[in-house]
Amino acid sequence: MPADLRSLMADPDEIVTFHSMTAPYDRSDPAAHCFWTGTRVAGYGMLAHAYAHRLAYEIFHGPDSIPPGHVVRHRCNTRSCVRVEHLETGTQAENMNDMVEAGRTSVLGPLTDTDVITIRWMYKGGRFSQSQIASIFWGDGTGQSRISKIVTGAHYAHLPGPITNRGQGVRPPQREV
Repeated sequence: MPADLRSLMADPDEIVTFHSMTAPYDRSDPAAHCFWTGTRVAGYGMLAHAYAHRLAYEIFHGPDSIPPGHVVRHRCNTRSCVRVEHLETGTQAENMNDMVEAGRTSVLGPLTDTDVITIRWMYKGGRFSQSQIASIFWGDGTGQSRISKIVTGAHYAHLPGPITNRGQGVRPPQREV
């Protein structure tokens, strides 16, 4: 544990500060979250340049309770939760697997060759927009830029299917004002 965290945990006033930045929760409900109410960065609680969930884990389990090379994982999949019962240590690879299993990733699933050809024909027909096609394949429109690269041939150029430049034609002349 870094020296600044040791001093934070050794100071009872700092531990009181930590607990003052947590929201009340129902301890009798094992699913209830203890939300961090202090500063957050990318959804994670922060205190004294340290992640609040790591501090919570070390306050409860003791200094040096996080093995070298391990991270503190949120079993509840809630970044701002600092309830110790919802936290456990593990490797970064395990943490990434948790994220994927919970659907908390923007990584889009793989496409088969048939999927790519289908995407090109769907778009060529003019019935579906790129965002609509992304929604069909991944559940939302966040894959629109990937669909664009497929239909224009920037990706999967070796596969057959119509390559289109729809929307990239000649612009009409500007009106004079």
